Amino acid sequence: MQGGSENVGLCWDCNYSLRGIESRRCPECGRAFDPADPRSMNMGQPRGPIGRWAVRPVSWVLVAAAVVATGLILLVTRPPVWWREAWFIDLAYFGRWRDRKLLWAAMGEREVVYVLGVLMWVLIMGGWWLGAGVRWVALLRFRGGVAPLRTRRRHVLLLTLMTISVLAVGLGWPYRMGKLFVRQAMAAAPAMATTTAPKPGARRFAHIIWAPGMTPPAVKRALWAVALQGGSQRERLFALQMLAERFGDDVGWTLKDALCRSSSDAAMRVWELRLFGLYGPPEAKELAEKYMDDADADVRAAAADAVGMLHGGLEDSQLAMALTWSALVTTRSDPPIHWSYRSRHGRSPGTWFELIPRSKLSEPLRQRLSKMMVNGETTDEREAAARSLVDDPPPGYRLRLAEWGVWQSRRVDDEELLSGQLDEIPPLAHAVGDSVAGLTAARSAAPTIVWKPVIHLSTDAPMAVDLRVRLLRGRPWYVYPMPDDFDLQFRTGSDYGRTATRPVVQRLDPTGLKPLDPQMREGYPWLTPGHLNGKASIGYGLAEVGFRWQSLIVSPTKLGWMHEVAVGDDARFHWWKHLREVDSAWVSNRGESERFLYYDGPTMITSPVAYSLVGGQLVAGAAPRPADAEAKGFNSRPVWAVGYKATRDALLIRVKNGAAALAERMDVPVVIQPDMPGLHGRKLPGGAEAALTVMLRERGLTPSEAAGMIAAWRKAFFEKEGTRLLIMMTQSDYDTMCPLAVRPTPTEVTRVGVIWVELQ
Repeated sequence: MQGGSENVGLCWDCNYSLRGIESRRCPECGRAFDPADPRSMNMGQPRGPIGRWAVRPVSWVLVAAAVVATGLILLVTRPPVWWREAWFIDLAYFGRWRDRKLLWAAMGEREVVYVLGVLMWVLIMGGWWLGAGVRWVALLRFRGGVAPLRTRRRHVLLLTLMTISVLAVGLGWPYRMGKLFVRQAMAAAPAMATTTAPKPGARRFAHIIWAPGMTPPAVKRALWAVALQGGSQRERLFALQMLAERFGDDVGWTLKDALCRSSSDAAMRVWELRLFGLYGPPEAKELAEKYMDDADADVRAAAADAVGMLHGGLEDSQLAMALTWSALVTTRSDPPIHWSYRSRHGRSPGTWFELIPRSKLSEPLRQRLSKMMVNGETTDEREAAARSLVDDPPPGYRLRLAEWGVWQSRRVDDEELLSGQLDEIPPLAHAVGDSVAGLTAARSAAPTIVWKPVIHLSTDAPMAVDLRVRLLRGRPWYVYPMPDDFDLQFRTGSDYGRTATRPVVQRLDPTGLKPLDPQMREGYPWLTPGHLNGKASIGYGLAEVGFRWQSLIVSPTKLGWMHEVAVGDDARFHWWKHLREVDSAWVSNRGESERFLYYDGPTMITSPVAYSLVGGQLVAGAAPRPADAEAKGFNSRPVWAVGYKATRDALLIRVKNGAAALAERMDVPVVIQPDMPGLHGRKLPGGAEAALTVMLRERGLTPSEAAGMIAAWRKAFFEKEGTRLLIMMTQSDYDTMCPLAVRPTPTEVTRVGVIWVELQ
């Protein structure tokens, strides 16, 4: 018994002597002990208050502080997207004590939270390790060794929290540093928006405080992390903006990584796909194709644009303009992202390289895009598919283009003729009141008016068409459906034997019509500049104005979403209804659908030959011209393609008492000749309307198309009292007067023009 009692010592917590205690707990503090286990008792000298403090267990307060510190660090950290080559990059940034004032000014709430968490851990680890050291030193002073560790779980928890924090600090620096850089860029955005867009390689972000010793690859990874994990669309776009302007050749891989990740943010996915089309590697185009089946219509539209871009892009779009003009293309995003053709992935940084060569769509992909163009949920989706399909028509396609128009060779100050035709234009047609040069000078001479040029398209399968048409030395006043943009042609004064002191069509500016230019945009609608052919050099004047329908959807049948605008029951607009009955395809552009394309307006081109009645006899002579005709922009050259024939087929119509009493068919001269005798024709017993129908059919119009044109002009040609001469233009004449460009190439083109000369 004596030997057993000698092994009984003091209570570890309160120094109470445990000798003779039969129970296994200290009667003073209740701490358990085992007389057979010396480690459960203090076998050395008693400890005072300082000794008990020195060997106290880890406090729950310290554990709670560690939880808070770890939470603060994790709050501003995201899982690492890249960690193999560098750790703890941001500690060098925040540890620059000599630059503390500058750093404090650059820090935001997130940086303050992060620094607070790191500092808390510094204090926690200092207290934890210092306390452990004091404990061991104090216990070594006692003869019994070290007390049992009753707080093992607290130490394990502290060690776990410390490991998590170390990993978060060491590996999570890309997101934190990227957020810091992006936040500085966002703060400076208002001031940067007022400056001119930088050229590629410019130090646009010189105001950002970069981390010391942070290599370009590290900066790239930091921005990459925010582009993938940023908290808002604007933040992620800012990261992409900085990546594009500093590391343009790597943006494609960032976007590829982003598109491989699931996302519920459809708006951001739209921009990721659009930018992937600009920067993405062509070999990864299948990644964009999979989003063509997305549940969101905007995402599908963006995927269609990306697919088209990765196959070479829309011809005459901002992409081609960047190559031709070395222009800087900008997205219509917040912030705007600047792109040049040196930004395309796949070349060494800084090299001068071409855009992706145009590659044909595979037939399954073309069919998917065609289905989207025909059955798309929204206008944007259908137009995006059409933009990608313009250069890939259906195999063995048939596309027929038939156009007719009437040129009124008469002074437009004849109010009766002018107002009569203008009144027949239905309200649905878009007025084109845009001023060429903002001039207000009065017109002292009149141009030729081109009335109701109508283009019918016919096809055997749905397809996308890019169509341009211009008025030679003229400008349109009305158009339908809404085009994508104006099509402009600039020429030097030497082209017409006169100086280009001002645009030659500026005197044709209409008054009182609403401008259309604010609604115009060409190329990809989410890129700027929106006008691709509006630049002119010194010595050039605006000579031709027309329109471009860049992704016109053409369908042989009326699709479910095609809805034509009601014209009304006004008799003045019945001609428009008649044209809807012509056997041709339906066309749609920018949400407006119709059975034809319509435009009209004046031109400065005038005929050198004048026709008149002398004693009831038709005679031809030199047309009088104002003395200052050249200064006013009128052409002195014949408009006719007369290289092989100096006469044109014509029809002389005399209307009396509301009926065409006489119709004569004849050849009339279209160039000035030394001796121009009176003109005689052969009378046509079948009537003027039948005669004109025959002449239209001879020039290639179908029965339905000819009937549509006759219906449109029946009142003016065959019912209005008077005598008039209708001169048939050749297709070469028409092509000269109204230059036309169509993609894909039509399999058949018919253009029929009529010169309308009101004689009396």
